[in-house]
Amino acid sequence: MPQLGDRQPYEGPETPLLLIGRDPGPTGDFGREAHGGRLPRNPNDPSAWLPGQGRANACGTTTLAYVLRYLLGPSAPAREQIDARVRRADIFTAPHLLYEYARQLGMAVRAFNDADLDLVLGVVAQGIPVVVLTDTTPLDLEDTANLHWVALVGHNGDSLAIYNPHGFQEAIDRASFDSHWREARIFGLPAWRRFALAVAPAGTELPATARAGMSAFGADWASNGVAGIVNASTSLRRELAGHGVVKKGLFGALGALGLVAPALQAAVGSAALLAGALPRDASRIRRVMRAASATLRPPPRA
Repeated sequence: MPQLGDRQPYEGPETPLLLIGRDPGPTGDFGREAHGGRLPRNPNDPSAWLPGQGRANACGTTTLAYVLRYLLGPSAPAREQIDARVRRADIFTAPHLLYEYARQLGMAVRAFNDADLDLVLGVVAQGIPVVVLTDTTPLDLEDTANLHWVALVGHNGDSLAIYNPHGFQEAIDRASFDSHWREARIFGLPAWRRFALAVAPAGTELPATARAGMSAFGADWASNGVAGIVNASTSLRRELAGHGVVKKGLFGALGALGLVAPALQAAVGSAALLAGALPRDASRIRRVMRAASATLRPPPRA
């Protein structure tokens, strides 16, 4: 059965969402052999696809950029413009930052945590792209470095169509998709569950969403706080470049004050993340804490 990253072509019917991430080509026909013909489906054909994330940790902003390009046309912001707002260094894109960026553009946006797959596929069937947060190594409970944003762009029976920001669309079966989607972890702790972000034109009615649990709340705050620290620090370094010692000292002190709020947010989020995990994941928490303690412990004296 096709799994995430297997590059299996999606063979379902044509839908408008299948244009996401595709290169329109010189004629604007997206590589069709004839006007109105079938879209090319080969994930390994570089001529069919727009540039992917490359080596950057930019799966979230790349996916959102192409979703917005589909919805807004050529005037949509490029990935680099989104990066300048939400990830000024090469870090994971926090879900809330994607949500806020799209909302500030005037889009209708809805975030779902612990979402039902049939509900999400119903949104896709209405022609609304849905960005989802997956784990590329779902069986490795200690691996927290492989969170990956993709977009659902179609489904046909048990076969789902995914836009993968590595630069192609591919098919994945329903059960395999759910194994990648069911849980996203931070530091080995359960954070978001079946997280989805529907993005649509302004005024679109989107399904209601349930209140996020403690783990998702903590993950949002922790990831937003870390992003705030990194983004503010990166901006401060750029601002200080080329200034003299006095100005660097003054601006550095003011910039350090700007790091207080995101640092507090990260701390509160981390505490909530731990609290949300305690009832069902105490053993994993102990393993994570032991690993952290071993990392921070000073080496023995010779």
